Amino acid sequence: MVITRNLGFGVALLVVAAAAVPAYAAPDDEAAPGVLLEAAYVGDVWRNARGGIEVGDAYLDNLDLMATVDGGQRFGIEGLTLHAHASYNNGHAFSGRWVGDAQVVSNIEGVDTWRMLELWGEFRFGAVGGTSLRAGLYDLNSEFDSIDSAGLFLNSSHGIAPDLSQTGQNGPSIFPVTSFALRLKGDVQAWYWQLAALDAVPGDPDHPDRTDLRFGTGEGALLAFEAGRSAGPFRKLALGAWAYTADFEAIGETDADGEAVFASGNRGFYAIAEASLVERDALNVGGWLRAGFADDRFNGFRHYLGAGVSAAGLVPGRPDDQVGIAVGSAQAGTPWRESQALAGAPVDARETTVELTWRMPLNDWLTLQPDLQYVINPGLSPELDDAFVVGLRFELGTSWAR
Repeated sequence: MVITRNLGFGVALLVVAAAAVPAYAAPDDEAAPGVLLEAAYVGDVWRNARGGIEVGDAYLDNLDLMATVDGGQRFGIEGLTLHAHASYNNGHAFSGRWVGDAQVVSNIEGVDTWRMLELWGEFRFGAVGGTSLRAGLYDLNSEFDSIDSAGLFLNSSHGIAPDLSQTGQNGPSIFPVTSFALRLKGDVQAWYWQLAALDAVPGDPDHPDRTDLRFGTGEGALLAFEAGRSAGPFRKLALGAWAYTADFEAIGETDADGEAVFASGNRGFYAIAEASLVERDALNVGGWLRAGFADDRFNGFRHYLGAGVSAAGLVPGRPDDQVGIAVGSAQAGTPWRESQALAGAPVDARETTVELTWRMPLNDWLTLQPDLQYVINPGLSPELDDAFVVGLRFELGTSWAR
């Protein structure tokens, strides 16, 4: 069965449904709002000033509309949460058009469409901080392979690293296209664990502007697991693993008849260490290290290593500003490099990006963020010079609670 719809009206339906039901008379008047509406507009101005494919610029933007309903407040069903997230993207290309990098300079580069990014329900049961089950259209990166300190940076690799984001027939279930999932999560004191099973092919690869939910098409599932804890100065110590249940084409392998070989075993893992480095007066410095691996029999990138440092309170008189520097480096797998060489398009072993950024909240609804990125070996191509990219992001945001 295939369900194909442009689900941009999902947020409105969720809000109208929640607002139409009188609020449940909860005994605690200080409880959280029953309905939270949020809107955010992000605009990026980018220029590739040197190197890469060609000198040039682009304007990217993304509009997010979100609604969260507390089932306890609205319906008297304690532990229930409903969430909807619709997104519009102008679809303008920058990395592919001007830079040629594989890691993608801007984390809002996407397809020109309205799309339902998330539409799920969650039920939390057990003691406070216990266990929750979430089901629906789900962004894997909202909880898996997620690093708070890295959220400052604009390069896509610091949101979700390429060892995982490269995988699957249409990528995993992440921005800009997601799929149906079941997610189970538990918290025990300083420890947490989470397990998810997702439709392995989000959306429709032949129609990238659609939001598709596909069931029973034989595409298999993506299974993901992550566990970790916070302790002492460490905000997060985590290990994660993922695997596809379907067979994938083995890069460069053929059988006796010259046909491509398909096999199981498309899997990988990652490790995250995030810590508070300095906490003194208004100064708060955090850093992280993230390493990942994907089976290069099926994927172009085999290894990834990322690290960064961000500081709040570093700029005199501006305690809310954040300044940071980060590095992301992706290494190609041997089978892909050999196949590219046989095809007459040899590639280098590694692409590395260094990013320097400064996030400046000007008031409650406007934030500016100048950004510099230096890309070494864009796209791993020996024919492209290192690229120097200059960008400016602005964010407009508001929220309403009832």
